[in-house]
Amino acid sequence: MHKYEIIIYWSNEDQIFVAEVPELPGCMAHGNTQEAALAQANEAIQLWIDTAREFGDPVPQPKGERLMLAEIYIPPANRHRIAMLNVHHRDAVDCR
Repeated sequence: MHKYEIIIYWSNEDQIFVAEVPELPGCMAHGNTQEAALAQANEAIQLWIDTAREFGDPVPQPKGERLMLAEIYIPPANRHRIAMLNVHHRDAVDCR
């Protein structure tokens, strides 16, 4: 198992789970389940690394961190206070 970030999402267009590896340009895979997409992504990562080494291209090190952004629904009764959280720095910003 590799330590690169893998983003898995459902593609309505293709009716399949897609796994993208943003740290390795063009590295993607897919599967009928999230588990299958993850397994295919790990194979794709290894192929990406093997190909880069074969051609003498650099292989980036996994970043090991992610800045997460989320969009959430806040019921009207609770909209008086919205907090944004930067997960990486663990800083909360209060937006009133």
